[in-house]
Amino acid sequence: FEITVVDDMGGVYTKEGVKKIARVAELIAGSRDAFAKRPFLSMITSVMSPLVLGEFYTDLMLTACEMGFPVAPSTAPMAGTTAPVTLAGTLVQMNVEALAGVATVQMAYPGHKALYSAVPTTTDLRTGAFCFGSIEMGMMNAAASQLARYYKLPIYNTAGPTEAKVQDSQAAYEAAMNLALTAMAGGNYIHEAAGMIESGLTISFENYVINDEIIGMIKRVLRGIEVDEERLALECVKRVGPGGAYIDDELTAELMRTEMFYPDLADRKSWKMWRDEGAKPAERRAAEIAKRLLMTHRAMPVPEDADAKIRSELPEILPVTGKAYED
Repeated sequence: FEITVVDDMGGVYTKEGVKKIARVAELIAGSRDAFAKRPFLSMITSVMSPLVLGEFYTDLMLTACEMGFPVAPSTAPMAGTTAPVTLAGTLVQMNVEALAGVATVQMAYPGHKALYSAVPTTTDLRTGAFCFGSIEMGMMNAAASQLARYYKLPIYNTAGPTEAKVQDSQAAYEAAMNLALTAMAGGNYIHEAAGMIESGLTISFENYVINDEIIGMIKRVLRGIEVDEERLALECVKRVGPGGAYIDDELTAELMRTEMFYPDLADRKSWKMWRDEGAKPAERRAAEIAKRLLMTHRAMPVPEDADAKIRSELPEILPVTGKAYED
């Protein structure tokens, strides 16, 4: 499996709504068969901890399958409240629930695309608070990734949210630890990887920017240290020789853009340059980047003929297209 760190999945809470979104997808793709071959939308459904496949969410899940959506029948046990207080016990229950979701899909629609889906979290038993950024959550999501690999299933899990109320150092270190643990253990679809603070109750534009940079660093880690004849650089060392400089060597020019991760947010200037440019901390720079993106971004447009059909057939659904953005 390829590692993917993303945050892009939908939840719809009526069977009729699922069918309407399916029709939108078919119109954009060109046909139901075209959407089935390359589904660009998927849906989350829920297994309720502890150990319940509820009628409401199961009906939604099976409707989504009928309409051709890949599904993530997700479970989110909370250690100490809706799961055993021990991490191992929570993982046992989580595994049963996650496999039950996949098995239900396969019994109803053999071969349908379904992810091993788990979001194990913890409870702060001093206060009863739901903890979306605890280190134990990162550990359990890493374990969930390894379990999914054992079953040879792709996994949907979560890392990135924080209990911090503003974009501060707590928000950054909780996200970085959990994202790194989950990704390095083999997570495929890492949900809610950016943008969420206050245990998922608040969206932060600055957090999107900062976590995007954290994700970029983690992706570089996952790529690892590439070793081949060229990258061992023996010929380069011979060319430059003792006391030489590598900055203008041909290997530097060839590989400098791919060998290193170059951050957009982190400040690498001298102290004097940083001071002269306003002495902006990372949170302020992130806010400025977020504002610029919000002002300049334009969503990928839906084809005009599909846009017209959607507006005619489903006028209550307004897709975010170039035209809609201008309107």
